[in-house]
Amino acid sequence: MREWTDIVAAFNTLCEQGKACALATVVRVEGSAYRRPGARMLVAEDGRTWGGVSGGCLERDVADRARGVIAAGKPFVHRYDTSDEELIQRGVTTGCGGTIDVLIQPLSHDSPGVIPELAALLGLGGKPNNVSILTIAHATGRWASTAGLSHNFGTDCHLIPDDLVAAVVAESDSSRTHCCTVAGDGSEASVLVEHLSPPQRLVIVGGGPDAVPVAIIAKTLGWRVAVVAARPALAIEMRFAHVDERYVTGPEAPLSGVPITAECAVVVMTHNLARDASVLAAITARPRYLGLLGPRHRTERAIAALPSGHPGRSLHSPVGLDIGSESPEEIALSIIAEVQACVRAADARPLHARRAPDAIAPDIAWQA
Repeated sequence: MREWTDIVAAFNTLCEQGKACALATVVRVEGSAYRRPGARMLVAEDGRTWGGVSGGCLERDVADRARGVIAAGKPFVHRYDTSDEELIQRGVTTGCGGTIDVLIQPLSHDSPGVIPELAALLGLGGKPNNVSILTIAHATGRWASTAGLSHNFGTDCHLIPDDLVAAVVAESDSSRTHCCTVAGDGSEASVLVEHLSPPQRLVIVGGGPDAVPVAIIAKTLGWRVAVVAARPALAIEMRFAHVDERYVTGPEAPLSGVPITAECAVVVMTHNLARDASVLAAITARPRYLGLLGPRHRTERAIAALPSGHPGRSLHSPVGLDIGSESPEEIALSIIAEVQACVRAADARPLHARRAPDAIAPDIAWQA
């Protein structure tokens, strides 16, 4: 999410400066790859880049090809075979052993591609919204002219035939990002289908020094971060100047005015048992993740007065993964890692412990 924010901002700046650019998108992967379909990189005509389509090995070559696309004004797809020995020797790939299709599209103010959808997803200029995007990587027959185009399912698109959109909707999984191939009346299209949710919202209840690295790591990931504290507003504003929302609440209403929804992740770290208990009692909607800092016996005291089935009882405590954390920064890493695993429904096992690591490991780099 963070790199998409950078891409949107860079695109707007380039448009204001009257400079051309192109967008590279991973539209298909077979085998192992560092990034999954949906990874993007913006390339300016002077070679500057934002975002990425690999771990760094493909970027230079993609940028060179993107400058050619800008000059030609036409999109095209290039396939990288990362098992190709010649490419390995040239340093273009690192031998991951997969094939990666990268679509490179020229963009402009009048033809912004998926930039408006990414802006809507991120809530730039408004409330963040879910978006569903189809991108045509390859197309033949009467659909051939659609190759290189993108379409938001929620809007009309006169450039992509209705029957192609309908075929993709019929074939696609409505809950995940994936690639599919559709056919009809002698025409065929290879399509990247993306169902994207806004950045994860994290609510940190507690304004102590140990909450700062939690907020910093979350912001690094591109999450939207809210901090709720009982300290003076000026102190909270100075300590958490980098977060999206700041709330100062009293003991009688510790979550007053703070939106807590099913999509939120909430970490309670006030270091005050009575306040922790009141915060948990004030939660009325079960968040996607709820964690409480402190040992189990302290947690039992904090939830003792809550009735059975109360959302405040469904929590992770002690909060975080066991990675041997000691310092505040290490504890913050542990907390954010557990939140990430929870919201992605991942088991947080070491990748080497999986039965088929070569086939599964790249999924950890799937675009957020």
